[in-house]
Parts: sequence; C-alpha cells; structure tokens
Amino acid sequence: MTLSRWRLAWPQFAWPQFAWLASGLLCGRACLLIPDSPLPLLAWVGLVPLLLRLEAVTGFRRFYAEGFAMLWVMQLFTLGGMFRIGPGWSLLVVTWQALLYSVIFVVLWLLRQGLGWRVALLALPACWTAWEWLYIKQPLQIPTTFGANQADFTLLIQFYELTGVWGGSFLIVLCNALLALAFSGARAAGDGRTLARGIAAVVALIFLPPLAYSAWVFSTEKDDSAAPSIHVALTQTGDPALSKAAPVTVAARASEPVLRDKPDLLLWP
Repeated sequence: MTLSRWRLAWPQFAWPQFAWLASGLLCGRACLLIPDSPLPLLAWVGLVPLLLRLEAVTGFRRFYAEGFAMLWVMQLFTLGGMFRIGPGWSLLVVTWQALLYSVIFVVLWLLRQGLGWRVALLALPACWTAWEWLYIKQPLQIPTTFGANQADFTLLIQFYELTGVWGGSFLIVLCNALLALAFSGARAAGDGRTLARGIAAVVALIFLPPLAYSAWVFSTEKDDSAAPSIHVALTQTGDPALSKAAPVTVAARASEPVLRDKPDLLLWP
C-alpha cells in the first residue's frame, strides 16, 4: 500500500482491545536473557500498542486493567526462572511484580486527567524510571529493568557509565512514548507521510546521541596493552537455593576447575 492510499485508510484504523497482549509479549520477549539475541531491541517498540490503545480508553478501571494485564504477561517472561519453585508460588510472584509496577499506570492516568494525554506520555519515561529506581531500593525486590536487558549492545550503552541502567530505561520508555505520539499525530492527519517523518525523527533523536557518545568513547580509548594485568576468574554457582549444601561450599566446589589456572583474583557471586 502506498503512502497516498494510507491517507484514506488511516482514519478507520484503531488498536484492538488485545493491544495489552501484544505489548506484554513484545516487552516480555525483550526481557529474556538470551546471549547475543536481538530480542531486547523489541523493548524500544514494545509499549507502543498499549499506549495507542490507552489513548482511547476513557474509564480508569479498563485503563488500569489493561496496563496491569500487559505487565503480568511481561513478568511471565521476565521471571520465567522462578517457575522452578512451583507453579502456584511462581504465579503469585508474577502477580505481585505486576501489581507493584502497575502503580506507573495509576500515575499515568492521573497525569492524563490533569494535564492531558500528550503531557502524560512525555512524563511517562521519568515516572517509569523513578519507580524502577525506588523499587530496586527496597529489600524484597527482584531486579527487572528495561535498561539492563540491553547489555549485549555495546555500541549503544556506553552512556550507561554516566547514567547507569536508569538512563537506558528512560530512553527506552521515551522512545515508546514518542513513537506513540508519532502514530497518533499521523492518524489525526490521515497521512502516512507524516508517520514516516515522525518515525525518522524519533529514531534520530533517540539513537544518534548514544551512538555518537559511544563513537567518542571508543575513539579516545587509550591503548593499555602494555600496562600490567591480572588474571581474574569468575565462578558461577547457579542458584544456591536449589542445593542442600551451604552456599560457601557450593562456591568452593564450583571454583575447583579454575584453580588449575592459578588466577590472581577469584570472584564468587
């Protein structure tokens, strides 16, 4: 379909009520910890279906319910490893996590009612990141942040040295919010070319600064190949809760194979 034909079809377009499921699946797949996988890139667009749907929702109950449902589906993927403790406890943990994060949608609703949808969307990145930070600070947290799942993309995350993973979470949610605004603007204009320009502007705004900073970091990196070095070994013990032995004993046994290499420093979890 050409852009000119979009002009006629766009006003009839509407996101279905199962957009929460699409966003939950996209964000959940993005949180799967699979080495060298491109799946984490889905986080940059994962919230867009839900945000476009929520724009048309007028009642708080449905607004909150769809936000909570999206989070619940996402947490099923994020906390997949928890299912080793049994399905009942696992579903309880997933539900609890979704309830905690659903506070974000309560705040989003209040901002929308007071300041309008556009302002609420622009404030969403700060709200999401602030809530992630507060959540991580409490003792019973299970670390799940949008920013952390981008660890494999070295060229993109060099700015984390300035902001931590919180900068990544902020940028990911900002990308989703701006894309939602671009879709909404194009739908109102009934013009596919408006959408194309909006997406191009969002991509440039979101990705060019981090990539430029990474290029600067790598270009100014000093060659320290001649500097003194040490041999470091890292031991991964798995989950001590699944073993009847004491955690120290488990770590000691797991370290035996690397001791033959005589490392200068041995790190335990």
